[in-house]
Amino acid sequence: MKLALCQLDIVWEEKQANLVKCAAAAGAAARAKADLVVFPEMSLTGFSMESAKIAEPLDGLSVRAMQGIAAAHTIHVVFGLATVQEGKYYNTLVCLDTSGKIIHTYNKIHPFCHGREDKHYASGDQFRSFEIDGVPLAGFICYDLRFPEL
Repeated sequence: MKLALCQLDIVWEEKQANLVKCAAAAGAAARAKADLVVFPEMSLTGFSMESAKIAEPLDGLSVRAMQGIAAAHTIHVVFGLATVQEGKYYNTLVCLDTSGKIIHTYNKIHPFCHGREDKHYASGDQFRSFEIDGVPLAGFICYDLRFPEL
């Protein structure tokens, strides 16, 4: 599996501007024959604590736009965004297949308390692995990697 890891110069809380950047990066990754393009935590807004302002449901405009990007470039996409689920805000990772279908989601288990993320986002409570083309994968978000149980 060939990965493309994308670091973006994210425009603060400007989803549309960042979607344009993601589309360009996904296109470049696809042209380079990558199977999977991975974008950073909170890809479309930056690490904002304005959860009520930026969060969307998993079927919201940002996810639908990223689904279109995945399908247009026939590439798996992993990206992060703030979501609202059952009335709570989460820092969420989403993985899309090459047709844009959601194949995996993960809510960050350890919000970064030193950045007061825990005051704005709920903790996820599930760790699950998934596969792409027979390759086992797991998605974590930033601070989660410092905890040995994961």
